[in-house]
Parts: sequence; C-alpha cells; structure tokens
Amino acid sequence: MRSLDSLRAQRAHERVNSRVDLDNSDKYKTFALGFPALIHSCGLAQALAYAQAKSIQEYQKDLAYVVNVENLETLAEQSREVEFSEYRRLTNDVISSASWIKRYVEAFFKKSEGEENPNAESL
Repeated sequence: MRSLDSLRAQRAHERVNSRVDLDNSDKYKTFALGFPALIHSCGLAQALAYAQAKSIQEYQKDLAYVVNVENLETLAEQSREVEFSEYRRLTNDVISSASWIKRYVEAFFKKSEGEENPNAESL
C-alpha cells in the first residue's frame, strides 16, 4: 500500500513533466515556486482566491489533480465552508501537494539566466 504523500509525488511528477515546454512555462514556474509560501503567509482560502484571480489554468488543473479534487473552484469552496479542524487538514493537504509541484518545477524547468541553483555546492 502506498502512502498519500507518495501518491501526491507521483501525480505531481506526471503533471509537471508534461508542462515543461508550455508557452507560458515562465508564469507557471513563477507561480508554482511561490504558491506554498503564499498559503503559509495568507492562509488557504486567500491563497486559492489569488490562484483563481491569476488564471494560470494549467497550475490550477495540476493542483486540483494532485490534491485529488475535481477542480480548483471545488477546493476553494471547501476551504470557505468546512469547520476549522477540516480546514487545517485541507491546508496541510494543499501545502503538501503544492510543495511536490514546486519540487518538480525546480527539477524539470530550465534555470533563467543569472539564476543560481541553490542546491549547487561550491568547489
């Protein structure tokens, strides 16, 4: 039996790997890299509202897929209507899913000019 986290990792890998050569891959990359921190700083409901406003459809679809919900609208609605304990669980699920997307974006997307690899060791 596989863990929920390994399932999220697999689902994120599938989606991000298919997005590498998108026309708007820079927007996708920028949004994916910042979204987990946005959830931490603003809260889940506000971060999802921001994601809806930015209209990066590919990211919205990918996040919903990794979280395993129908679409981002459904996820946003849940975040507004659930009890606090469920909201906390949902927040953790979305942060975990968004973090997997972020990790794969860091791995698969090309570095911009002047952007250093934070994982590179100095010689």
